[in-house]
Amino acid sequence: MPATNNPTGSNLTDTSQNPSIEAVPETKILLLDPLVQGIPLKYQKLFLRAFHGKASPRQAIKAKCADCNGWEDVARRTRECTIRKCALWVYRPHQNIAKRLDE
Repeated sequence: MPATNNPTGSNLTDTSQNPSIEAVPETKILLLDPLVQGIPLKYQKLFLRAFHGKASPRQAIKAKCADCNGWEDVARRTRECTIRKCALWVYRPHQNIAKRLDE
């Protein structure tokens, strides 16, 4: 069965000759990109957008905070972040504005 190459360099089965075989969904294709290995599927698109300069400043900060927190329990860890020397600390996501003004 012929295979086709996608932009990430992985081979996908051509479903035109065997319609019972489904093509790999786009979200699974991201896992094949070496840049996102080890990043949970939920954050891969955000990371790639930030990495390639296609994200808004807010999205890029969110991606950096998620990376800094090891991609786990991001909202809680970002909210409780104590690294005040980080240049992005005052801009970090998941903050209660009233709490930030009290600090």
